[in-house]
Amino acid sequence: MAETNEEMKISEESQKHYERKMENFECPFTWGMSETICIDTDDIRGDNEEVIPLMKFMRCIALVYDYTRTNKDSQTILEKLNDCDDVIIKIQNDGHPHISIEAVLSVFKATKCFALLYLQMEPELKTIFAETVSIDSSEKKQTSTVKACRSIAWSNYSRTTKTIECIREAIADNPDCDLWHFILAKTLRSKRQKKKFNSQPDAEEIESFEKAYNTRKNPVFGVFLAKAYNEDRHENDKALKMIESLQDIPRNDSLLLIIVLIYIRMRDFKNAKSCFDKVANKKSSMYSHYRGLYFLKQKQYQEAHPFLKKAIETNNFQAEFNYMNCAQVIHKKRFDLTQYLLQMLDKYRSWSKHMLQTITLHLAYTYFKKDKNIKESLKYFLEAIEINPDAILLKETYRPVLLCDWPKKSIYKILSKNILPDICEHLDLWDEKTKERAIALEKYCNEHQPQL
Repeated sequence: MAETNEEMKISEESQKHYERKMENFECPFTWGMSETICIDTDDIRGDNEEVIPLMKFMRCIALVYDYTRTNKDSQTILEKLNDCDDVIIKIQNDGHPHISIEAVLSVFKATKCFALLYLQMEPELKTIFAETVSIDSSEKKQTSTVKACRSIAWSNYSRTTKTIECIREAIADNPDCDLWHFILAKTLRSKRQKKKFNSQPDAEEIESFEKAYNTRKNPVFGVFLAKAYNEDRHENDKALKMIESLQDIPRNDSLLLIIVLIYIRMRDFKNAKSCFDKVANKKSSMYSHYRGLYFLKQKQYQEAHPFLKKAIETNNFQAEFNYMNCAQVIHKKRFDLTQYLLQMLDKYRSWSKHMLQTITLHLAYTYFKKDKNIKESLKYFLEAIEINPDAILLKETYRPVLLCDWPKKSIYKILSKNILPDICEHLDLWDEKTKERAIALEKYCNEHQPQL
């Protein structure tokens, strides 16, 4: 609880009065976001926020909620509320025809009421409480805006199911809003990449990006549509035509770097270099990662190494794999891949289960192939599978981060054909724990092999 003088505290009776009256307000405090998941305040979502004010606004709102629930000091909470005020001005200036400023203000004032109640600032609370107007349930522009705000709030907590559910409701209320289709497309993309980072977009994701762009020809949405085409692998011509057709793209570093990545994937290094030159902040993790990737794809490992090393300083998960690739080429056996993966396991342990499973699988295979350490290998294979035995990455062709010759098979097939037969045939040679792990792994392989 923020520090306040006893005489300034809100009475218990008044506290209950406000809480009862505020139950029907629309804001994170009433949206059932009860889990204690602190969003990463250092996670800069610049590809959306600087060019889409509503997303920046809801990021600020989510942080006010998060700061209040985690007992931050009053100054931190009040400063973030002031940030909300600044972004509301941008939303008003943007003048989007399908975003209700009344709904935005209602969400803001409702959030502010809860924060001021927590801070025991009764005079300010009394004023803002009187100004807070409920959403008009008959006005679809208002209801769709609130549902979209709710969707964005959930996205800050990596809850893709709730994010998708809420944004579908917003689209049902107002299917003509380009931003709602964009949020749906972005969330479908996030959900896809959590299962497999290098996966291809499905028809709904591409169609949602197309609807978002075609509704108002917003060049920001055009960049993301080009990215979706590029990730489809069969649509590079469409991606290139989209980039060439876009006019008035905001000078935003994240958007420029998205275009850079498209060019790198198409091996158009000349245009990639031209975009790099336009980026203002050349110290960001995203810039360092893509600059390193730019050199890596051209097999210029010495040039790539310092950029990738800088990129991983700020927990850039995808850059880690490019860095390990580069470090193995440059340092060869002097680079201890096993130890590096163990450090990654600690570094990303609290992140998503997919990330944890990915690292653990690479560690298991590295112990097997490089270190010839069967005991540790089986330990980590079992740990990885137990995270999610039905995961796609266990059933598709596995590519190790270790630079080596490897069987072009799935993890389950590698285990059942290349690792477990010899171990299970001579179980008496192994300690009890290793025996148990081998038997458990064999059972998983038998259960999932018919599905392959």
